[in-house]
Amino acid sequence: MKLLRSGGDYSYAYGVVSGKGRKLFSRKQIEDLAMYKSVGEITAFLEGTEYERDIHGAVGKKVDPIKLEKSILNHFFRIFREIISTLPQADKETMEELIMGNIEAENMEIIIRMIHRKLDPEETGHMLTPCRWKDDFVSDIISSQSIKELVEKLGKTEYHEPLEQALDKYEDEKSTVPLETALEKFLAKKWLTLQEKIAEDLKSYIEMKIDAMNIRSLLRLITEERSREGAFVEGGKYLTRKMFDEAESIEDALKVLNRTPYINAVKEGLEYYGKSKSFVHLENILYRENVQRFADEALFNPPSMSSIILFISRKKMEIKNLRRIVVCKANDVPQNEIKELLL
Repeated sequence: MKLLRSGGDYSYAYGVVSGKGRKLFSRKQIEDLAMYKSVGEITAFLEGTEYERDIHGAVGKKVDPIKLEKSILNHFFRIFREIISTLPQADKETMEELIMGNIEAENMEIIIRMIHRKLDPEETGHMLTPCRWKDDFVSDIISSQSIKELVEKLGKTEYHEPLEQALDKYEDEKSTVPLETALEKFLAKKWLTLQEKIAEDLKSYIEMKIDAMNIRSLLRLITEERSREGAFVEGGKYLTRKMFDEAESIEDALKVLNRTPYINAVKEGLEYYGKSKSFVHLENILYRENVQRFADEALFNPPSMSSIILFISRKKMEIKNLRRIVVCKANDVPQNEIKELLL
């Protein structure tokens, strides 16, 4: 079934996100929270906001940082459900798959990296975002002692086949890149099957997400001097396979990406990579760039899917920032270092 594409389809949803959008924290409020002295002070602030309903269970004589962090994440889950309940049925199903499917793939990538590095399962659990997975399933897979064991445990899930196909390459290269690429291709393939029944701005969202996947993959493979065979994910908006293949060095990549809207984000991400040897900041910047593009589209066409995507994206950023602040405060990370981690 094709969707009607008129703005009126989203008028009610637009009214809902407009109201909730006014409750989003400003950048200054987030930065001020990073300067608070304790988790208790952060909790006291949140009790006077839309988070009060969700953090109730974490508040007592002494605040439990783990419960507070989980409550903040569950807040996103609740708000997301409230928003998509206002959408036409086809868009509701599509947004569920796009947002929750993406969160689950991100969670799986975190689990793969943590198991590869043989880190504590409890620490892994704290890094995951609430999604459609059941608690016993999460506990089981994060306790895997090896990637091979993880893939075996995923035998009855949709992740088993793509990860199993990449397992030999992972074991040969001793790198999680083949597994992460397999996940991203799997996710993109699912997204692309939705394109016949979704609004144009949702198509744009999918295409830019795929661009971000390819940019991160390209730069990571170049810096690690690994083969790019089979790494490109089809379906992006600006970065083509030809451009991907042309870039054999960072200098080449910058020339290629200069033909896209992502060049400034990439330059900033590479600058941080030079200091930290991590592309996490690049992922954050690309996410920010995509959110800004939807802000521009929503400005000119308010009652549209762009406005819905914009709110959900901003809410997700807010949740990530609050979570980082709470975790850092609980672990006595200096205030100036916390501010550097904020989106």
